[in-house]
Amino acid sequence: MAAAAPKSLVGSVICGYQGWQCCPGDPANSGWTHWAISREITPSSVNFDFWPDMSYFDGCPQYPAGQFKYPNGKQATLYSPVDALSVNAQFRMMAKHGIDGVALQCFAGGLDKPDGGGGWTPGRDKRFALVLANVKAAAEANNRVWCMEYDLSGVPAENIIPVVTRHWTFLVDSGITSSPAYLRQNGLPVLLVFGYFANAKSHAVEYPAGPNPIGSQLVDWFHRDGKYKAFFVASGQWSFPAVNDPDYIAMMKKPDGLQGWEAGNNPPWNSYAAQAKFCRENHQVWLPEIFPGFHWFNLMANTHKDKGAKVFIDRDGGRFLWRQFHEASLLGAQTAFVGMFDEFDEGTAIQPATTTPPSGQPPAAWHDVAQGTPGEAPLTPPWWSVNPNGAQFDDFGQALPTDWYLRLTGCATSYIAAGKPVPEAIPIQPSAATSR
Repeated sequence: MAAAAPKSLVGSVICGYQGWQCCPGDPANSGWTHWAISREITPSSVNFDFWPDMSYFDGCPQYPAGQFKYPNGKQATLYSPVDALSVNAQFRMMAKHGIDGVALQCFAGGLDKPDGGGGWTPGRDKRFALVLANVKAAAEANNRVWCMEYDLSGVPAENIIPVVTRHWTFLVDSGITSSPAYLRQNGLPVLLVFGYFANAKSHAVEYPAGPNPIGSQLVDWFHRDGKYKAFFVASGQWSFPAVNDPDYIAMMKKPDGLQGWEAGNNPPWNSYAAQAKFCRENHQVWLPEIFPGFHWFNLMANTHKDKGAKVFIDRDGGRFLWRQFHEASLLGAQTAFVGMFDEFDEGTAIQPATTTPPSGQPPAAWHDVAQGTPGEAPLTPPWWSVNPNGAQFDDFGQALPTDWYLRLTGCATSYIAAGKPVPEAIPIQPSAATSR
């Protein structure tokens, strides 16, 4: 059995976990959610740029992915986190590599909401309750930890407190947060809340203007003595210490911990020092976000009809991820958040991705090349691997093992758990992939 993960936020590294992908035929019955933007999955409807290494899901339900075929001609498949076996496989990956656990992302806009007449309208997120149960069970079975993270994106100001607190009350009353696998800090269950941005139209935490906005009131609710009290970590823009708004700054001083959301920021370590200083001065836990790279070529091209990626941050063979761990540790970080474990839409997943991605329409020479025709290199579909500037989105050309980012995260976690600085140079080598 895997060694038990730490039960406190300090000393651990957790990964963001979306768990939002669905497939036709899975228990959620939601079709190709977050794998494609339409009822069919094709090169013009996919919204992700890495194809998961499905060998990690042997023995789990796998769903045929339309016309996509691997280079050897085999039908390409995808997984759904609505299936308990698939989530357990993901937590086995974490346990094998010493990754402590996850923060389960919950979009508050998909939960039950007040109907304005004293009742509640059922939430539209069909899969979340299933995924939550799967995460809880997988964390317990694999000696990992997990916690909730509510995403406030798009939630009207008047709904934030009732929606979030109603769901949290359910989690506590039903015993879910009492699980031995639920992450705690200072004896309290840890709760992350994403949306603490300044002057953001889609995040209403600053409403109403003045010294006691919704974001402050929410923290106050979770700080009340009693069984619903939580260790509250607010997640917002990476530049939060520099916001020139005293009411916003006062609000950001109230949570127990803070996270600057870095995905898309290049280089992220330039904002770390100000975040660490702010948290140190206000006696808060600093939870730096660390991510392996960023791109959303297919998401932008197929969903928004743009001509390419809005943001492209090269993974640099893992060096980009590693430097963030190194820089954060030099500033005294005692914990970290890796964003994300399974976020394929924006190219931030550390979950293994195959080095032989499928193609929707293989070139005529595909099979010959895949079988090692002398003088030719393996092909990768243009929709998959090349952005408008001709740069590779991925590390596939560097012959890295598919579990490389799991290894890097697990290795960095070992330093943070021991309270030691993460070294500047990566101390492990990308040898062949380890056994499943």
